[in-house]
Amino acid sequence: MLSMFNHYPTFQLFLALVLSMALTVAVMPGFIKLLRHREIGQQVRADGPEGHLVKQGTPTMGGVVILLMMCLSVFIVHAPDMRLLAVAAATLLTGLLGFVDDAAKVAKERSLGLTPAQKMIGLTVICVVFCLVAVNMLGVSPVVTIPFANIDIDLGIAAFTVGGVYVPWLY
Repeated sequence: MLSMFNHYPTFQLFLALVLSMALTVAVMPGFIKLLRHREIGQQVRADGPEGHLVKQGTPTMGGVVILLMMCLSVFIVHAPDMRLLAVAAATLLTGLLGFVDDAAKVAKERSLGLTPAQKMIGLTVICVVFCLVAVNMLGVSPVVTIPFANIDIDLGIAAFTVGGVYVPWLY
């Protein structure tokens, strides 16, 4: 029954989403227990808002499980190709940046990990490299087609590079 729908990208995406959620729900409790056992948790500044004090000791780095389960489910649902690998690599590199931020907080035993500028520079590098790889190595076209008007606008490589530089800063 599923095989007749499996060739639709939207169905594959839906299947990967459901599988990813199920895997995350199954794995996350064990991961949280492991982090609590090793006393790896959120550090909160004493001079910060009182409402933040309840976050003290809350396990951090849950994004690791979410990203790994997401990539695993996508590779289970869809046969890996170069475009999928590029998107997965960009996603995992972004997650690695978050992991480094959380690890710095845990190692320093305080709430300060990477600075906002360091995070944004890391995201910008990831975006620019991804855009350059997509256009130059994977054949992603920098052309925007306006439906029903038969108009194609060639944005050129500059649009992807500029987009890769500016998009992270919209955060």
